[in-house]
This record gives sequence, C-alpha cells and structure tokens, in this order.
Amino acid sequence: MARETLLQDADDARQRAGEHEVEGIISDVDSNEFKALSEALQRVHRSDYGLCVDCQAAIPFDRLQVEPQALRCLPCQARHERQFRP
Repeated sequence: MARETLLQDADDARQRAGEHEVEGIISDVDSNEFKALSEALQRVHRSDYGLCVDCQAAIPFDRLQVEPQALRCLPCQARHERQFRP
C-alpha cells in the first residue's frame, strides 16, 4: 500500500509540474497579448493606429477586427514572417 501511495505522489508531482509549466506559458502569452494591445491603444492616441509600420498603408479594417493589435498590412506581415522565420 505504501508503494502505491509513493507512486501516486510521484505521478501527482509530475502532473503538477506540467500544469505549472502550462500556466507559465499561458501567463507569458497573456502578458505579450496585453502589451501588444496596450501599444495599439497608444497608436490610437497618436493617430497612427491602423497604419502599417513598414509601408504606412492603411491596414484593412477586416484585419484589424480580427487582430486589433496588427502592426502590418498582410503583404508586409508576410514579408516580415519570411525574414524572421527560424
């Protein structure tokens, strides 16, 4: 009986460690998302919200509805992703 309890405790510890890792990743994503949205709000106040940071063209409204923190129009975003692909 004691061996079963030890094995179960070890399994529980591994599960808790995994849950903490997932929580940390979610926290990082949430933090990055909050930062991006905060920066978008600053662009609204500066009156350059909705303008591509690369070509200064207007980012289509449909794109901003899906991703309000978008920094680039789709062609510039695709080019950016090709440049920085790991």
